[in-house]
Amino acid sequence: MAKTKHHYVPQTYLKQWEDKKGFIWLYNTTDKTILHRNRKSIFNEKYLYSITLNEWNLLPPEEKKLFIEPLKPFKVFLNGKILTSQEIIENLSHWDEFEIKKQDNSFIKSRQKDDLLEKIRNTKHPFIEDAYSEQIESSWHEIVDFFENYRKMIIDNNITLPDANELKSIADKLVNFILSLYTRNPYNMSHSINRIKGKYSMKVDDPTIKTIFEIIQLNFLNGDRYLFDTDQFNIQFIFTTEDSYFITTDNPVFIRGIGMEDVNFKGILWCPITPNILVSLSKKTDNNYLCIHPHMVNKETIKKFNSIIYQNAEKYFVSSSEITDMQDMGFQLIYN
Repeated sequence: MAKTKHHYVPQTYLKQWEDKKGFIWLYNTTDKTILHRNRKSIFNEKYLYSITLNEWNLLPPEEKKLFIEPLKPFKVFLNGKILTSQEIIENLSHWDEFEIKKQDNSFIKSRQKDDLLEKIRNTKHPFIEDAYSEQIESSWHEIVDFFENYRKMIIDNNITLPDANELKSIADKLVNFILSLYTRNPYNMSHSINRIKGKYSMKVDDPTIKTIFEIIQLNFLNGDRYLFDTDQFNIQFIFTTEDSYFITTDNPVFIRGIGMEDVNFKGILWCPITPNILVSLSKKTDNNYLCIHPHMVNKETIKKFNSIIYQNAEKYFVSSSEITDMQDMGFQLIYN
């Protein structure tokens, strides 16, 4: 049975912000309330990544087969020839000419045939969410563990890194995950479309927006289109010690040109990946090598970044522990 609730901020990502009780602190920036919640229950929409027969042309052949699952208990004939699953898919436009038999070789009635077509057309399959889970999210714990160990090695002044190929593999997975966080978030999509609508006085209906959103997901997951040429960027890590931490939000990745004091780089894309690690992509100065730069920062710098992270929130921000002093975190907010 297809899953109905799809998380646009992955649970595996939010897990890093769990406290010792296995919950996260959720701050509503609209009504100024605080919740202590299970990560599974937040940042999801019903059928967000599901696609129906409307997106048929976007899918590879193997995924198309899932649409004809309602036909499995039956035998399907066209011009007297029994069809395989692939042949059913290839000839679905000839539905009116199909003859469909039950297991006892009796033909189904026209009403049941209409009902089957309706079910095929409207069944929602979470291809996109499943692909994110299998292709991208599955390696997240490995990535986080690697860079958390890297952070601790820097604190201990005892750095031992793997060979260059392994490091690049981990770095590529990290960047891919961050870009997927940006791509899959419906808020980024709605903001982009609204900007285009305003600029060109366009009218875009909800089904069209949904289709555009799905096309972008599939292009990203299939490697057909990326937001950035990742080979043109270096990775900057902003590390904290255990006594200070970063927040995250319901829209974790933000794009903003930010230069840090006393550091020769300008970050373009930013994302907190754990409460103690903020990652940025910056333009390469040497196109031949991937460079990973660590930066340990003080509490005042962390406050500045938390303020920027908060500004990118759509409605919520997340903390790994209860915030007792908003100003100490860099926020001029009053919560109930």
